[in-house]
Amino acid sequence: MLDRPPPRELAMSSLYSPSARELQDQFDTRRLADRLADVTVHDRFTPDDRRFLERLDMFFLASVDAGGQPTCSYKGGDPGFVTVVDERTLAFPNYDGNGMYLSMGNVAATHRVGLLFIDFEHQRRMRVDGTLSRSKDTCCQSRRTARARSSVFERALDRPRPCTRPRAEPALRHQ
Repeated sequence: MLDRPPPRELAMSSLYSPSARELQDQFDTRRLADRLADVTVHDRFTPDDRRFLERLDMFFLASVDAGGQPTCSYKGGDPGFVTVVDERTLAFPNYDGNGMYLSMGNVAATHRVGLLFIDFEHQRRMRVDGTLSRSKDTCCQSRRTARARSSVFERALDRPRPCTRPRAEPALRHQ
């Protein structure tokens, strides 16, 4: 078993890069940044997190390839398409979409991801950083999907802030 640092040490060591710390010092926001990390960054999902995540119908997935090239993609489905498997794991179907497999190709190379969940109605956001792996799931193969599982190493619940609300459009169904 690996020894894990306490949540605060985990948050401080992985959340802020040296460049971020330099800017915090330049603009005198280090204390604020540390306080925000103290109260918002955790390495486990709570029951409230589960309720929040499982009622959303979309999120954004950021990934990076082996050469450091990033990509960000929209992932959507019916409410509940993201499930909290346990206090450290999310699962969601990965639909083939346009067939480019940019995100899942990056995942195959580096496994590092950032997920951004936004509830526009209630002005709430959650960032989840972690590792992602693909698993074959027979219930999904007929729909040309793969189940993806993300193990969280950090989750941050953002304070309510104004989020520009998109126009309401009918939901697209995945075929």
